[in-house]
Amino acid sequence: MMKGKIYIGLTTCNQKQDALNMIKILLDKGLIACGQVEGPFVSQYIWENETQKTQEWRVILKFKTKNEEKVFSTLKNEHKYENPQWVYWAVESSDEFFQWVNNPSEI
Repeated sequence: MMKGKIYIGLTTCNQKQDALNMIKILLDKGLIACGQVEGPFVSQYIWENETQKTQEWRVILKFKTKNEEKVFSTLKNEHKYENPQWVYWAVESSDEFFQWVNNPSEI
């Protein structure tokens, strides 16, 4: 089995509809092949020197490696958080999945 590298990225939103809207914007711009929403779950973190507790939804994005900068700039511009979580990493995938992530409209 051949393998290809794709990116998986994570962010969070405090409203489910915001998470769905973010995915739609990224899909409409052709920057991701897939987005998924998980939640709700509870996050605890430090913000402005105080412990916060928030209900959030996780957004999982799958995209081709060359779109990393455009995905992040779009996410940053569209996100309602002042400092949105953005973590991503390269993963190996099956050749078929790699082909789909890189050319979702051709499959």
